[in-house]
Amino acid sequence: MKFSGVEAGQRFKYKGASYVKSSPLVANHEESGQQKFFRRADNVEVNFEQEKNEPKTKGDSNAVPVNEVMKHFDLFYSCCIDAVGENLSSDLADEKNTLITLMEKAKLEFEDNLEKINIIK
Repeated sequence: MKFSGVEAGQRFKYKGASYVKSSPLVANHEESGQQKFFRRADNVEVNFEQEKNEPKTKGDSNAVPVNEVMKHFDLFYSCCIDAVGENLSSDLADEKNTLITLMEKAKLEFEDNLEKINIIK
């Protein structure tokens, strides 16, 4: 499959290494987290058998439960909303509402992508 056909949040292998797609041209190495740029035409493998160390499973002591991820994300999200609310003057109410709407959309996308990856529920 071509890299352009991989969905955001989807796991794949490239030259034997496992990655998670994070944007249209970037993926993060699963172990190191290092970002790598990909060409849309790069060939990747998406349907590979899970190896022992990929991904984290319930029996893996390094696994992070989804509720723990969401707890930290929600804290980050509320700080962002507060920062927008506190730092934009009332003259910019329309811009403030637009930013909050965009941030809410990004939060929903994050939650959708989180459901796509193999993480403890």
